[in-house]
Amino acid sequence: MQRTYQIITLVIALVAAIQLYGVGELVINASWQCFKFYDSQYENRPYISIDRSLFTFTCITSFVFIGLSIYISKRIQNSIISKINKSACVSLVIGIVLLAVLLFSNVAALVIRQ
Repeated sequence: MQRTYQIITLVIALVAAIQLYGVGELVINASWQCFKFYDSQYENRPYISIDRSLFTFTCITSFVFIGLSIYISKRIQNSIISKINKSACVSLVIGIVLLAVLLFSNVAALVIRQ
């Protein structure tokens, strides 16, 4: 069973890295657009748009993997895998917080694309 927890922990770490890369790219893009259009006629408009389905998928996936990470952290015995698991969980939480801050600021807009 420990081997299964190790594999799941590595999958969680991979998902956390992908999520942090995607959210980090959005934050960097929004920061650059804010800097580029600062003090212009576009100042109060959102600079980037985020699809609602992408936001929903990111949140649901992150919460599922955070819950799975907490479940595994109570059952894992290997200290290295436990540290990877906790780091991945913290990375997922940071990604969700960054995405929420980005959406609640005026630099991003949640849109519906078809």
